[in-house]
Amino acid sequence: MKQNKEEERRSLLSALSRKIDIIGRIRIPNEILLALKLEPKSQVAVTANVEKGYIILTPAGEDCKEPFVRTIDKMGRVVIPKAIRELLKIKDGRDRLIMAVANGRQIFVYKRDAK
Repeated sequence: MKQNKEEERRSLLSALSRKIDIIGRIRIPNEILLALKLEPKSQVAVTANVEKGYIILTPAGEDCKEPFVRTIDKMGRVVIPKAIRELLKIKDGRDRLIMAVANGRQIFVYKRDAK
């Protein structure tokens, strides 16, 4: 029974999507924040894999040397840098982004295909 609940939780984590707002923020679902032990004022490094078309959010330590480090606000939102949004052709206020936890320590964010 416990194993089924864990599998259910993992499948939920891999299927969560949110719409990017008009200023380029996405709200990280509470399930993901809890899974990665993130909270408001936590910092995440924002990187992109342009070839594969996704964004990677990684909890940032004090020694993080990534060029884009963003703070999670009290609503669980993080700003995706405009340079990354432009590279991945993400439209502010219109596109839905799907989030999944990888390796138990990163959030992969990718644009939902239009159907």
